[in-house]
Amino acid sequence: MKKKELKDLNLLDRFLFAEAVEDPETLQDMLEIILGKDVVLKHLPQTEKEERKSLWTKQIRMDVWAMDEENVIYDTEVQQRNTYNLPKRSRLYHGLIDSKLLKPGEIDYMGS
Repeated sequence: MKKKELKDLNLLDRFLFAEAVEDPETLQDMLEIILGKDVVLKHLPQTEKEERKSLWTKQIRMDVWAMDEENVIYDTEVQQRNTYNLPKRSRLYHGLIDSKLLKPGEIDYMGS
């Protein structure tokens, strides 16, 4: 793979994207622009965060994981090209994220 100079990178380049969003203020600004609402992050963003439900299930790797003060989880992904798997991948990621937020036996899907 040919290396690019820093001046030739944009946010679709994995390196620059990861470096930019590790800064909480930058990620917060990006989320506010995309979502059109105020976002106040509670934790530092985590890049390349891995999750799985158990040792026997498929693992996911989120480009950037963040949580706001209202306990909303943000999984921010960057794609340079269309891999045509976004709907299925999004369902898998969201299902795993949501299942981690529910306490065992909890039936209130609105959260606590």
